Amino acid sequence: MIAAEALGIAMEKVSLGEGDTRYTPLDVGCFSSRTTYVQGKAAVLCAEAFREKLKEHVALLTGWPEEELLVEGERVFRRSAPEQGYSWSRVAEESQQILKRELFVSKEYIPDTNPGVAGAHFAMVEVDRYTGMTKLLHYLAVHDIGQAINREICIAQTQGAVLMGAGAALLEEVKTRPDGSPMGSLKDYHLINSFEAPDVRVEFIEDGGTEGPYGAKSIGEVAHTPVTAAVVAAVNDALGSEMNRIPLTPDVICAYLSEREKGKKGE
Repeated sequence: MIAAEALGIAMEKVSLGEGDTRYTPLDVGCFSSRTTYVQGKAAVLCAEAFREKLKEHVALLTGWPEEELLVEGERVFRRSAPEQGYSWSRVAEESQQILKRELFVSKEYIPDTNPGVAGAHFAMVEVDRYTGMTKLLHYLAVHDIGQAINREICIAQTQGAVLMGAGAALLEEVKTRPDGSPMGSLKDYHLINSFEAPDVRVEFIEDGGTEGPYGAKSIGEVAHTPVTAAVVAAVNDALGSEMNRIPLTPDVICAYLSEREKGKKGE
């Protein structure tokens, strides 16, 4: 999407090849929700360089002044005479046949900053004091992501992160023996299923950043980080408790409430 936007062509015209370390230069990796921020910006810079390369080759092929050339709609043409121009495919073909040169560009982008992101999460829960069962009723996640490059993917990323974080807060636990080996199996490892999933509302603040592609920041790990704390805080607010461990399973909640009740009777 980013490359297509920068090139001014349909997204269907862009194909993505898999990297092969036998041929590609060294890349130490892209971490901490920086994939779009770093690789997306590199794609923009590369697309811009490609447009300039198109004009350079057409100028060499025709003798037209490079500063007079425009690149639009998969054509390179003269500003003063738009009917005089080359298609991209013709530029590529004649670059090889006449100029003996490839129509190729590469760019390296190494940012010296990280995307500044912020978010606020809100959870509404219902807790049964007798069974310890907690139901996550509603959830709101608000994030400043600069610019959503693909809104549907950004929403799905956030909703998935909410289910992961809520599961960690309420259900997911690996019990181990004294020697560290796990007890039970995956059938005992409870996840939030579709029947238990809450209504997750996602809102984005899109004021744009200064360095990412088209103002994009990030929406990776940041969508998951606040969830567990928000859900635990909601449970504590509902019960007037101060539980600070996870997961808050029914057994944990019932045990806490029982101990609190014993403490009140002993006063």
